[in-house]
Amino acid sequence: MYKTLPFLLALLLFSCGTSVENEEATWKQNKTTITNYKNKYPCFSEKIEAQFEIADATMKEALTIADEEEKMKAMEKANEQATIGYINAIQGLENNLQTLNRDIKKLVDLESNEYTHKTTYLLEEANKKKTNAETLLNEVYEETDDPIQKFISCSNDLSQFKRSTDKYLREIDKTRRIQKEKKETHK
Repeated sequence: MYKTLPFLLALLLFSCGTSVENEEATWKQNKTTITNYKNKYPCFSEKIEAQFEIADATMKEALTIADEEEKMKAMEKANEQATIGYINAIQGLENNLQTLNRDIKKLVDLESNEYTHKTTYLLEEANKKKTNAETLLNEVYEETDDPIQKFISCSNDLSQFKRSTDKYLREIDKTRRIQKEKKETHK
C-alpha cells in the first residue's frame, strides 16, 4: 500500500497537469472557432465577441489561480462560456445540415429499383429542410434579434428528420440483405 501511494500521488498530479494543458489547448481551439464564426457570420460577430469577452475574463482570472485543480475547473468554465450561445447553436445546426446533406446523397444514390414514392417524398422534405436551415444561417438579423432558439429548433427538426431517413435506409438495407440471401440460396 505504502509503495503505491507515491505512484498514485504522481499519477494524480500528472493528470491535473494534463487537464490544465488540455483546457489550454481547448481554449486555443475555441478562439480559432470563434474567429472563424465571426468571419463566417458577420451579423453575429458582435454577439459572439460579447460572449467571448466574458469567457476571456474568466480565463484570465483562471490563469492567476495557483491550485492546479481549481485552475483547471476555472479554465473549463471559461471554455464552456466561450462556446455556449451562438457558437453552440450554429455548430449544432451546421452539423445537422452536414448530416442532412449526406442523407440526401444516400437517397439520390439509391438504385433505380429501390427508388419509391417514399424516396421522392423524403428527398423533397430533405431539400425543404436544407433550404430552411441555410436561410436561417445566412439571414441578416437585426441587433435586437436573438435567433439562437430558431437555430436550436431547426437543428432539432433536422435531427428528427434524420430518424425518418435512417429508418427508411435501414429498410432498404434489410431488403438488400434478403434479396442477396435469396440469390445465394438459389445458386
